[in-house]
Amino acid sequence: MPVSHGDAKGTDDRAGWRSRLVLDARTGAPYTCGMATSTLTRKNQITLPAEIVRALDLAPGSQLAWSIGPDGTLIGTPQPDRAQRAAAAYGVGRRFLHPGDDPVRDLIAERLADEDSYSTEE
Repeated sequence: MPVSHGDAKGTDDRAGWRSRLVLDARTGAPYTCGMATSTLTRKNQITLPAEIVRALDLAPGSQLAWSIGPDGTLIGTPQPDRAQRAAAAYGVGRRFLHPGDDPVRDLIAERLADEDSYSTEE
């Protein structure tokens, strides 16, 4: 996800919350998000505040990779979903093909040859 986090120091607004600069995942525009609080349940679960979910364009099933920063801050980084990973991997092996190679055609021919060899054995 194209979300970059800004300065970890933040600034104080009138309500006394510490704010951080975040780029909105949908628009790429700066998004200021006040510090919100979540409570850890007995099952080690938390609920993300709606403003953070919207800012990072998260959806049910989104995965976050968690790490601890050098200053003890908890960092949750959105991970790409299956469709995003598949799109990123599309065509990766093409650079290894020679001009005129058609791996799909070769696979179909191989499968047809296998079917023919099974039918002649009976």
